[in-house]
Amino acid sequence: MIYLKLIYNFLIIGLLSFGGGYSTIPLVKDIVDKFSSFDIEMLENFIAISESTPGPIAINLATFVGVEVAGILGGVLATFFEILPAFILILIVAVFFKKFIDNEYVKFALSIIRPCIVGIIMSVGITMFAGGLIKNENDLYITKYIIIAFLLICIIFVFKKILKKKLSSIQMIIIGAILGIAINYLL
Repeated sequence: MIYLKLIYNFLIIGLLSFGGGYSTIPLVKDIVDKFSSFDIEMLENFIAISESTPGPIAINLATFVGVEVAGILGGVLATFFEILPAFILILIVAVFFKKFIDNEYVKFALSIIRPCIVGIIMSVGITMFAGGLIKNENDLYITKYIIIAFLLICIIFVFKKILKKKLSSIQMIIIGAILGIAINYLL
């Protein structure tokens, strides 16, 4: 029964996640709420690992959640059924690409969908950030987030204005990770 629930949920995610891997996070969060095998903090860890490991974040996240909920077979099923709708859609679009690309209705639909996806991603980010801030009144979560963000902004500013160099995304991720580890260790 748990396998059927995974198949259904990740098939729905595969059908509804338009806009990239980050747009799947709200839908995966709903799955986390349905299955009691792990909590939101574990999902945050899965998101961080999925973002850091090679491959698309949505597929990595589906694999981690599937394995956590139902073992190896659960991971395989979750991953397969998440990518199945996109695979089928890409095959269809590839066949009719020339007809779709210049269609004014398709352009209009995409112009509406893009801002919605940005809003969904921002909503989840803000919700997860706020959840981290109010975990426990005694912890220094707010201070840690502010210190890391401030230091990262200062480092970017120093590189851009003083050293006349632009940090790449990977360099910023590595610096952010090092700052996160250091601040977490110190505080």
